[in-house]
Amino acid sequence: MADWQIPARFRPALVQIASLPEEAIAELWGLLESHPDILTSRDTVHEYTRKLAHVPADDGFAILDAVIPLLFFKASSGQSTGTVLRGVTAALKSGNKNDPKLTVEQVSRFEKFLSRVLELSGIAIKAKALALATDCPRLFTEVKIVSDLRPVFGTEVSKVPLGASIIHNLKISYAEDGEDREFFVQLDAKDLNSLKEWVDRALAKASTLKTFVSQS
Repeated sequence: MADWQIPARFRPALVQIASLPEEAIAELWGLLESHPDILTSRDTVHEYTRKLAHVPADDGFAILDAVIPLLFFKASSGQSTGTVLRGVTAALKSGNKNDPKLTVEQVSRFEKFLSRVLELSGIAIKAKALALATDCPRLFTEVKIVSDLRPVFGTEVSKVPLGASIIHNLKISYAEDGEDREFFVQLDAKDLNSLKEWVDRALAKASTLKTFVSQS
């Protein structure tokens, strides 16, 4: 088996799993199981982790943010839970001098807790379906539209503006090569209506296809 590499930003949260109490693990994994939409939205992870009783919100977010990619990896690669556990554990036991690492005493507890989430059947099926659906170079993550007024001045800028233009900036965030990226597009009211028409059309097609699949 080739050596596994764990991104540096995920190491502290993964190592922390080994030191959490049972009730904290049960709460985190229960949150994943009851709210599978967490798999596709970091904003949703933020929303739910603020309500945790046994784990600080920041810690809960960091742990789920580190675990979710492992769920997708297991689903897309078809590797067994044991293989994933061995690879992740070996990577977390080694590393650079200043990297957080698993101690020998922590390994058993870490593998026990991580295997529990990797074996959640509902999450495993959801992750596999998403892995198939998102096998593409760029994956949409979120969208926002920021609207503002841009004043139109006459020749004398010390006087009240003659009018204003309404500007809408569409921000699209996406993931590419493991990195979060974004771009902006400027829209006017006509563009917004056009976008709405295409979204409504896509939703109607999705509803029709969902009915077709269920009948088949």
